[in-house]
Amino acid sequence: MEIKKTGRRESIDHREEGFFMAIEREDLNCPTLSRIWHSFYDGLSIWPNHSKLIIGELTTLDKFFHTNPKCEFMPQQWPTLRNRLSDFFRDAASTDSMIYTQSD
Repeated sequence: MEIKKTGRRESIDHREEGFFMAIEREDLNCPTLSRIWHSFYDGLSIWPNHSKLIIGELTTLDKFFHTNPKCEFMPQQWPTLRNRLSDFFRDAASTDSMIYTQSD
């Protein structure tokens, strides 16, 4: 993922993708992250207002993992991943920037 305006990049490693499965299987209210998951390998654009929504959805996901620490879908380094993604999407939202994605 890249914020074109700032050149900042972030990625979600294959080992980290499990949190998307938690959203789907646990029926968590994270519609923006769910949409991203369904288009993850298609190369999509994420609008600045969606970045704001994603920050809230990451908080929802974090609360779920905190109350369900043995969830099989929680990535091993969830706190680090959560912080990386939150910072990235916060940067995109605060600079009112689009995020462009590309599959590996």
